[in-house]
Amino acid sequence: MAQPSYAVAQSTAVQPASELEAREAAYEEAKEIADDPKMGIEKEYEKEIEAYREENGEGGIIEEAKELVTKVTGS
Repeated sequence: MAQPSYAVAQSTAVQPASELEAREAAYEEAKEIADDPKMGIEKEYEKEIEAYREENGEGGIIEEAKELVTKVTGS
């Protein structure tokens, strides 16, 4: 009785250039953070805050309430 044979397929997939560039950018960013952890973390925090503000607006309800109180009280 014959045994089944299993073909070995070689992967010839090539990563798209954009994926490779994204990996390189992430590596460079991680390298900067590793060089100066405190400054790297602060830079990352600032980027996240900026992205959040772009998405959700500046200040939010607290700032609007402060402005309203200032407007009403005249202070």
